[in-house]
Amino acid sequence: MLTPKLRTFIMQNKLTVGFCAASFLALIYFAGSFTAELIYFNDPRHQNEALKPWMTPRYVALSYDLPRETVREIFGFTEAIEGLRRMRFVAERLDVSLQDLTQIVRDAAQNYREQTND
Repeated sequence: MLTPKLRTFIMQNKLTVGFCAASFLALIYFAGSFTAELIYFNDPRHQNEALKPWMTPRYVALSYDLPRETVREIFGFTEAIEGLRRMRFVAERLDVSLQDLTQIVRDAAQNYREQTND
């Protein structure tokens, strides 16, 4: 139960209380998403996965632990909107199979890691 003073405060400050509640819910959502992603991609089964038609460039970047710019270069994206495509469309555009595209990504990831470790 709300005390009369608290109820009066909420009624007098509806906008502020609503904004705080919405901010809190957004915080919970993004913290949950971050934590779920952190757990998912730290599982070895989801690291350096073979590409599948449903995967997005963002998924590939997280799975291979690559920066977005490197993934854009690998797939030859010129605009950010192209980054929303699925791997099946990327493979078709590059005229390669998903297996070949997986090998291209793995080679690029290895080169990236060698360059950053030097």
